[in-house]
Amino acid sequence: MTYIEPDGPAPEITPPQTPGPDIAPGDTPDELPPLEPGGGDPGDSRPFDAS
Repeated sequence: MTYIEPDGPAPEITPPQTPGPDIAPGDTPDELPPLEPGGGDPGDSRPFDAS
């Protein structure tokens, strides 16, 4: 097998255009809503909140 040196510089490869996010950063709240009371039970994804 013979190696052939490429002629000239390699072509510039640009990534494809990707769509923007579905949610605009200005539309998101600054704080999370308060946790619902309860939680912490087995299989419950909410953390325990004793308040």
